[in-house]
Amino acid sequence: MSNHNYHMEFSFDIMMTSIKNLRLQCEFFWGNILNNKLMDITHYFDIMLIEKSRLDPIQENARKLQHTIEAWRKDEISEDVFMKKTKVVCSQQKNFQLQVQCREHMVHIDEPQLNGGDDTAITPVEMLLCAYASCLEVSWIVYASVFDAKVDSITVEIEGEMDRRYILGKKEYPARYNKIDVVFNIKSEESMKKLNHILERVQKTCGVGGSLHPDIEKTFSIRLID
Repeated sequence: MSNHNYHMEFSFDIMMTSIKNLRLQCEFFWGNILNNKLMDITHYFDIMLIEKSRLDPIQENARKLQHTIEAWRKDEISEDVFMKKTKVVCSQQKNFQLQVQCREHMVHIDEPQLNGGDDTAITPVEMLLCAYASCLEVSWIVYASVFDAKVDSITVEIEGEMDRRYILGKKEYPARYNKIDVVFNIKSEESMKKLNHILERVQKTCGVGGSLHPDIEKTFSIRLID
C-alpha cells in the first residue's frame, strides 16, 4: 500500500479507533491538507464517484478537526467533544402517516393498508434497511478511493428477513430482523481480491451496521455487472 493510501485509511478509520490514537491519525492525512499538500487528495477525487467541488468542505472540516485535536492535546477540552449526538423529531400527520425531521431535512413514514395505513411511504423497519444500504454505499465510495480502485458504478441491494414469531409471545423470538443479506452490484475492472479487501473495510466502518444487534445474521457478496 502506498503512503497516500496509508494516510487516507487512517483518517477514515477515526470512528473505529480509540481517542488515544485520534491525534496520530489526523497528523497523517488531515495534516497533509492543512499544510496545503492537496495533490494527494486531488488524486483521489479523480477516481471518486463524487464531484471535485467536495474538496472544499473536506478541507474546512479538516481545519476544524485539527484545531479541536490541538485543544485536546493541550488538555483544554475533554474527550467528550468527540461524541456526537443526533436528534430526530417524529410527528403524526394523519392516521399512520408520520413526518420525521432531522436537522432541516424531512422524511415520511407510513404503514401498508393491511396494517391500517395509507401506504404513502415506507415503514419504519423498511427505513432501517434504507439507512443501512445508504451507509454502506457511502463507505464504499470513500474506500474505493482510499485503495485506488476504479469503480464506474455501485448499487447496494439489501433484503431483510423479519422473524415475526414474536407475535406468538415467545421471548426467544425478539421483534427484529433476524437476517440481512447485502449484495454490492459493482461495475469495475478491479480484481475480486481488491474489491473484497474494500468490502472488509466497509463492513467495519459502517455506523448503521455497527448499531445493529450483534445477533442479526448478516451476509455480504459482490456481484460484478457489465
